[in-house]
Amino acid sequence: MTTEAVARWRLRSLLLTPPQRSSAAAVATHFGAMQAQDLASGLWSFGSRLPELSREDICTQVNRRELLRTWTQRGTLHFVAAQDARWLLATCGRRHHRRSRRQQLGITDAQADRAAEILQDSLCGNRSLSRREVAQLLQERGVDATGQRLYHLLLHTALSGLTCYGPIVDDEQSIVLLAEWAPQQREFTGDAALGELARRYFRSHGPASRADFAHWAGFGHRDAGVGIAVAAAGLKTVECDGRELLLDPATEAGPATGHVNVVAPYDEFLLGYADRSAAVAEDKTGAVMPGGGVFRAIVVRDGVAFGTWRRSVREDFVSVEVSLLWTPDSQTLDRMECAFERYGAFLNRTVRLRIR
Repeated sequence: MTTEAVARWRLRSLLLTPPQRSSAAAVATHFGAMQAQDLASGLWSFGSRLPELSREDICTQVNRRELLRTWTQRGTLHFVAAQDARWLLATCGRRHHRRSRRQQLGITDAQADRAAEILQDSLCGNRSLSRREVAQLLQERGVDATGQRLYHLLLHTALSGLTCYGPIVDDEQSIVLLAEWAPQQREFTGDAALGELARRYFRSHGPASRADFAHWAGFGHRDAGVGIAVAAAGLKTVECDGRELLLDPATEAGPATGHVNVVAPYDEFLLGYADRSAAVAEDKTGAVMPGGGVFRAIVVRDGVAFGTWRRSVREDFVSVEVSLLWTPDSQTLDRMECAFERYGAFLNRTVRLRIR
């Protein structure tokens, strides 16, 4: 398989070309988990895959308890289908329970447990609190939640399966009890959970390598190998430039049509892989991934980045500036403008586009 075919095949796996799903929960279930440390970017990751839905529509689905955010993979917030939260936390999330970092911040186990008790009591009865309200509550109850301490206390309660991010109120996602927000849970344990994770990963990211899967899941190659072995009957192996890649044979690459996508920063399009060379030319890597954990929003043609973009949202319009990595043809630029019009419709705003 050529690198170009890998890039196009991934577009289909990543649901960035038809056929697409009908709801955000269906998209999240397809992926297993979608990186979303930034709420606005996470919502557009759904919007870019659900062309008929607006930001308000996605928020409504979140508030109907179909989705939640929690720290499933690599110690990073991800959107997941509400029914998948517990098995993903058990399989991936708790590997990153950062007791050592809490100790560096002076948070004792007793303080972390006390914070959990306070939140259990205060959120019980389907109540929710903003981050600011949680910080104030913990301070009032004698638990220091200043600075980075609040983040690590919330991480502790989330990885323990107590809390998660639930309803979106005033552009902020509030904290709730996981047991109340998502009482019905799918059950996968042990090797079966590793196999389910592998099946979903290669279905949503393939063609991808074993190393890509281990990177995305946030665990070692042994567990990655177990998951792949369990899921092997539903996977196909292909070779690209001497590398062995796995994919779901039910998906297939479309032809090179010049399809253009506006991709969110921190989207699975890049973050779902250890090796991103199929999507970003080697000499453009610094422009897209400048370092320090930064992944810029990108514009993609046939699965390959040709520009980065940033936005500034105003009351009735969104200003978008595109920095081209190379100069595409006029048809690609026209398609890019149409793709950004879709982004504006998602936000219920007109787009003012500037290209440089």
